[in-house]
Amino acid sequence: MSTRKAQYVTLDELINEVEAFCDEMKSIEESKVIPFSPDIESYITYLRHLAVPKDRTGNGNISKVEPGEYVEVSSSGDITKTKYWDPFTFDINKDISEKEAINKVGELLEESVEYRKVSDVEVGLFLSGGLDSSLIGKLMKENEEAGLKGFNIDYEDHFEGYEGEVEEANFAASTLDFDLIKEKIKYSDFQELIDNYSFYQDDLLGDEVGIPLYFLGKMTRGNNIKVVQVGEGSDELFYGYDHWLRFMKVSKYLRPIVPSRANLMNFKSHRLHLASNILFNRTSFAGGAIGFNLSELNQMIDGGLPKESELIHYVDNKWDAYFQSKEAKLSKWMTLIDLQIRLPELLLMRMDKLTMRSAVEARVPFLDHKLVEYVLTIPENIIFDMKTTKPLLKKVAKDHIPEQIIHRKKQGFRAPIGEWLKKDEQYYYESIKEFNMLVNLFSEKEINRILSGNDYQKKWYLVNLARWHLMRVTN
Repeated sequence: MSTRKAQYVTLDELINEVEAFCDEMKSIEESKVIPFSPDIESYITYLRHLAVPKDRTGNGNISKVEPGEYVEVSSSGDITKTKYWDPFTFDINKDISEKEAINKVGELLEESVEYRKVSDVEVGLFLSGGLDSSLIGKLMKENEEAGLKGFNIDYEDHFEGYEGEVEEANFAASTLDFDLIKEKIKYSDFQELIDNYSFYQDDLLGDEVGIPLYFLGKMTRGNNIKVVQVGEGSDELFYGYDHWLRFMKVSKYLRPIVPSRANLMNFKSHRLHLASNILFNRTSFAGGAIGFNLSELNQMIDGGLPKESELIHYVDNKWDAYFQSKEAKLSKWMTLIDLQIRLPELLLMRMDKLTMRSAVEARVPFLDHKLVEYVLTIPENIIFDMKTTKPLLKKVAKDHIPEQIIHRKKQGFRAPIGEWLKKDEQYYYESIKEFNMLVNLFSEKEINRILSGNDYQKKWYLVNLARWHLMRVTN
C-alpha cells in the first residue's frame, strides 16, 4: 500500500482506469464496465481440471486473487501481490507419534467446529451420514441442549453407481439427535435451473454436484437456516478417496523407465494414460478432479494443444518443482495439489456460489488453517495406509460416533447428469455446436465422436462450458 497521503477519485475516474473489484465475477460482468473476452487457455485448462487455476478466469479481462494471496493497489494504480500462505511450504515433522497426532487432530477439530458454531443465528449441518459430516455433527452437539437441524438431498430416481444416502443420513441423524430435513430433486428441477446455472456458478466449474448443492441451499434457507457446517476438505487432508489408494498401488509397482519427461505413448484412455505418464516420467497425478487428460485434449482441440502454456501446464510445472526435493512424497503431493487447485478453485467455489445463491453461508471446519497446517506435518506412515481410507481420522472419530458410520463404504455425492442429458440430448448438444461455431476451438470430427459416445460425464463438461460462454455473448 502506498505511504502517500490518501487520494480520492470520482467514480468516473475509477471507471476510466477500467479497474473494478468484487467477490464475484458476475457483479463485474453485469456492471458492463469491463467487457467479456473469452480466455481460450482458461477454457482448455477448465476441461483438464474442471476449474481455472492461478489468477485466470474464463473471462480474459478479469483476473482473480489467488488462494493464499493478498493484493495491494496503490493510489497510482500499481498492483502488488503477496503470497502469505502456501501448502507446499510445510515440512513433515518426523517426531510426531501416532498418539500425539490422534490427540492433536481431535483437539484442533473440536476447536474448529466450536469456533464455527459462533453465530447470531442457528447453525445447521449438511448431513450425508458419512464419517465427515457425522463427526462434525457430533462435535456440534457438544454443550448443546437444543435440537439441531441437518439437511440431505436425494433424487427422485436413483441411477447406476449411486444408491443415495438417505438411509445412512437417517441413521446418523437419529444417532446424533439431529432433526433431519430431506428433499428429492426431479428432472424438472434441473430443467428449471439449467438456463441460469452457468450464471450462478460464476466462473467455470465443471462439477455437476453444484446442482444438488443449489437445491440443498434453497431447502436450507427455506427452513430458516442461514449458516451450515459442511465436511469439505476432509477427503483431501486425510486420504478419503479409493482412487488415491489405487493410484498409490499402481505407482508402487510401476517405475519411470526414462530419467526425464518424455513425450511418448500418449493414450486417451485414462488408465493407459496414467501408466504411460508413470513410465515416461510425466505428471501422473494432476489432481483429484480430471475432465480430459492432455492426450484427449490434444486430439480434441483443433490444431492440438498450444505448445507453450503456463496455465494449461500449471500442475506439471508444480510437479517438476516439488519432486526436485529429496523429501518429496507422492502421497503428500496428492493432498498438496488438491489444496492448491481442486479445493479452492472447484469444491469450495461450487459450495460457496451455489449455496450463497440462497443466502446460506457454508463453513468448513476441516479447513481451519491451524488444523490444515498441523495435518501437513504428520508423517506418511501415520496419516496414510494403502489398505484403507482415512486411517487417522477414523481413529479420531472412534470416541465420538458408531463404528457403523466410521466404516460405512464411501460412494461420494453425485448427480445423475447423464440421465438428465439423455432426456433431451439434441437440446443440450446444440449448445456445444453453437459454441464451436463461434469459437472454433474443437475438432468437429472429435466432438461428433464424443457426442455419439457413452461418456455422459465428458459431455456434461462440454455442455457446461458451451452454456457458460453463450450466456456471456448473447446477453
